[in-house]
Amino acid sequence: MANVYRNRIVPAAALVFQTVDLFDVDGYTKVNGVVPAGLVFTLRFNGSSLAWPLVDGSSVTNPQISSGSVYWSEPTPGNYVVRFFPNAAGTWDLELRYATVPQQVSIAVDVVPSLSPTPSAGIFPSFTP
Repeated sequence: MANVYRNRIVPAAALVFQTVDLFDVDGYTKVNGVVPAGLVFTLRFNGSSLAWPLVDGSSVTNPQISSGSVYWSEPTPGNYVVRFFPNAAGTWDLELRYATVPQQVSIAVDVVPSLSPTPSAGIFPSFTP
């Protein structure tokens, strides 16, 4: 079984957009036409399973993505995208298993609180003596 692992850090209130590749038995040719029902899907938040469904996101635009579902789409043949909107800071682990040609994609996302810089924070260089 092929295993792919990706780890990312994203700010809170940001859409997670991740490309996913699924390959045929030759390990080179991308598989076309995989629908959500053809995948085994697991989503965990801080180690606890979530009951968010994996749904067809083909006709869903990024601004329409909301918490509570994970969206799967194939924008072009053999090129897949998984999108979701985490609703809390913490560790999000998403696993997709494609049983037809045994392979698994694991995506770990660390969602961190958004920090806006304050005017007094940061480095202020001065080039005058």
